[in-house]
Amino acid sequence: MQKTALVVTVSLMLAFASCDKTRPIPNAVPAVAGVDGIACVERVCDVVLRLFDADAEPVDLAVECMIVTGGTCTLTDEPGTDGRSGLVPDREAPGRTHLLRLKIEGVGVDADVKLRLTPTDARELVGEAYTTPAFTLAAGL
Repeated sequence: MQKTALVVTVSLMLAFASCDKTRPIPNAVPAVAGVDGIACVERVCDVVLRLFDADAEPVDLAVECMIVTGGTCTLTDEPGTDGRSGLVPDREAPGRTHLLRLKIEGVGVDADVKLRLTPTDARELVGEAYTTPAFTLAAGL
């Protein structure tokens, strides 16, 4: 009888502990798993990338354009894109594929540029920035 009472007591304690609202819920860091390709036509580039977050929380992306020799370029979202906010990730690598369609200005078509993609999840946890290899608007990546 005592063993049964002990089991019930421990079970109740675990049940109450799991409902404790003061305990922080762990939050996994979102990540850009990789960029599969960048194809550009008339300064509009299709960037195919993969995202994952073990919590599967929506991910927002901050995107920066950098000229390899120094300076920055300007990015504008174009129609037909998944956008930069509320992107649905997979729970594990290789990640869910998304398309960003960006117009890149302020750089010559033969200049080397890189994109830096920084993911942030719904609870505002910022993941590590992912920087693409250098590419040109003429050749893509």
